[in-house]
Amino acid sequence: QAAGVSKGLLWHYYDDLDDLLAAAARRGFAVLSSAVIDGLDRSGPVTSLLRRAIGRAARLPATHRAHLVAVRQIALNLRSPDGSLRLDEAEYNDLYSGQQALIELGQSQGDIRPDLDARLVAVTYQTMVDGMVDHLVKNPHVDPDAYATLVADLLLRGIGR
Repeated sequence: QAAGVSKGLLWHYYDDLDDLLAAAARRGFAVLSSAVIDGLDRSGPVTSLLRRAIGRAARLPATHRAHLVAVRQIALNLRSPDGSLRLDEAEYNDLYSGQQALIELGQSQGDIRPDLDARLVAVTYQTMVDGMVDHLVKNPHVDPDAYATLVADLLLRGIGR
């Protein structure tokens, strides 16, 4: 009703409720990713860009709480018939690829250690950010800027030259 379409038309685009929920989670994930990436100042060293992105992600619980909670609930509970998660790590592939490209750029610029596997750094970065955001959703009293600084410092000290 909110979308202004009939149920019949809705089911023309989705096979079943699980398919609709998966699409909703993917859309929510895209909204969250855009909130962090869109308009992000991309000038300067990659390490500074990563620090700014972490800071933006830390503010998501204040600016996009409903999206965060909905995406998390769907992702953790939507299962395939065999019981496995319907939305798995493959959902992150595009995000990981973009982050990997940034890490490789930082390596070529000399700001990030060249001996590190850029894909693994991207996965580790995203895991740290996801953990930070999850903690901030559950603990709204935690200062997001201070937490973002801590996460950025830990990451960048580990991967920086």
